[in-house]
Amino acid sequence: MPTNYLRIEAVNIANFIEDTEQLSVIRGGGLLLLKAIRNLKKTFKEKNQHFTLEEISTGASVGLFKFSADKPEEIRQQVDDILKKDKNLCYATFVVDIITTDDEKFRNQLEKVIARNHWRQYQQPTLVSPKWNDKNNIWECSLDRLRPATTTIAIKAPEKIVSPPVKIRHDYGRNKKHHFYQNELQRTLNEGITDKFTHDLEKLTANSPSKTLQHKMAVIYTDGNSFGTLQQKFCKTEYTQKKFDDELNKKRATFLSNLLNFARNSDYFSIAIDNEKCLQMETLMWGGDELLLVVPAWQGWQTLALLYQHIETWDFEGEPLYHGAGIVFCHHNAPIHRITRLAKELTEEAKSCNRRKNLFQYCVLESFDYISQDLHHYRKEQFPGTLNSAPLSLDGTKIAAIQKPFIQLKELFPRRKVHSLARAAVQDGRDNSTLLFEKEMERTRDVVDEKAFSSAENLAKLSFFNNPPETDKCPPSMWIHICELWDYICPMNDNGGGI
Repeated sequence: MPTNYLRIEAVNIANFIEDTEQLSVIRGGGLLLLKAIRNLKKTFKEKNQHFTLEEISTGASVGLFKFSADKPEEIRQQVDDILKKDKNLCYATFVVDIITTDDEKFRNQLEKVIARNHWRQYQQPTLVSPKWNDKNNIWECSLDRLRPATTTIAIKAPEKIVSPPVKIRHDYGRNKKHHFYQNELQRTLNEGITDKFTHDLEKLTANSPSKTLQHKMAVIYTDGNSFGTLQQKFCKTEYTQKKFDDELNKKRATFLSNLLNFARNSDYFSIAIDNEKCLQMETLMWGGDELLLVVPAWQGWQTLALLYQHIETWDFEGEPLYHGAGIVFCHHNAPIHRITRLAKELTEEAKSCNRRKNLFQYCVLESFDYISQDLHHYRKEQFPGTLNSAPLSLDGTKIAAIQKPFIQLKELFPRRKVHSLARAAVQDGRDNSTLLFEKEMERTRDVVDEKAFSSAENLAKLSFFNNPPETDKCPPSMWIHICELWDYICPMNDNGGGI
């Protein structure tokens, strides 16, 4: 019997994950796709005892398998039917394709079956149509505002009337949230955990050490730089492809384990719910080279620092695994999909700056008005005129290093003077001048202690905010960054101390 490769990919994911703003529905959609790929081998074996799918590579929404059969198209059809008839997955869209192995190299065959997946995607609808509604007293789903609402879910009284696809994802996402962390660490590191987690963003952003940050969150997205090119270079066999996936999964699971341990031992990374300690963390995307986390705003900077401490050591066959990232600080009831879209856009901006470095960009949203703006337009307002030429992508490997000097600056330098310097820098940028900033700097030196300026100069020496290297001068753009991030880098509690 000839050997065949079978590739399955979930497509049009936005219609299965991003069609509501409800957190459990979003989480449930992502976890269902992850389960579909990882459990396919077992599910297929239960349906067909005569053939076995050999797993080569599995990600968040993509799986590559190998099997032997005289009629491979029948196997492809069986897999397709399994997905379409599954009560939890029948509302998602998948493409399933095969290619018979020949004398060509593994990489060439993989690219061909990927092309077949893409072609099949173009030929099918982008979403699964709901059952025809023949009743005139049924309204649209209260969450997706699209499908007929024929069932209910319990979120908060009163119950919400929703469509079956939303209910399936909501219930699965709510029931399996804790299991995701348990299964991921058990599967990859053989590590058991018993932690509980918050279920909604309101609880996730409560218990802040500072009133300023109460009910604010940090949304962190990270994506690998040129991982496709790297795999084309090194993953030329089934063995190396599987090795790449296994090593990447282990690295990510190790980060997750350390993040959970950090949260357990932090005074402000958990909240008591019904006398149970619940960690304040949400994972909305996990798999492949992508990661989407939501944590309290006061833990966002340290979470990103921990992530980059891990990423800095990641490599495959001696080649560093660089990642771009975006972090958005905002209120907990900001539209989650717009925020995640912004985090991804920030990541792409950072990656386009230099794909051979671990760079990230941030955005602080104090008003929802900024969400609807074009990012480049917003940046021009934030860093106008001559300041707009300054690189906005920051070095992720230096995040941890700047925390101590930033704390010293916050302890010694008056915040009102930071605001004054930042405002002067912005106005000079608009006027294509440096006069106002220089005058404000002179006034500040007259009233601010020399130790305070030394703390600012020590921060400047690290060149984190893209000021010229090996200098202790504090350029105008640096004060804008300091002003923006004042509350978020090592936030102070209401008594003035650090967390």
